[in-house]
Amino acid sequence: MKIKLIFQVSQDPDNSYIAKCLSEQFIVRGNTLEDLRQNIDDVVEAHFSRNENRKFHIVLRTQ
Repeated sequence: MKIKLIFQVSQDPDNSYIAKCLSEQFIVRGNTLEDLRQNIDDVVEAHFSRNENRKFHIVLRTQ
């Protein structure tokens, strides 16, 4: 089963990034976009059981 997760990304005044998932209760922060992407991957992996046979398509949208 493929799950699509869409994150709305904004930049804080301190130049870090915040991503809010529009379909789940995830709010993720990163110092760079690369950090943010890795943190999103970590949160998604931790939230969903590794035993579940799912594939994720993660979309980042900026404001």
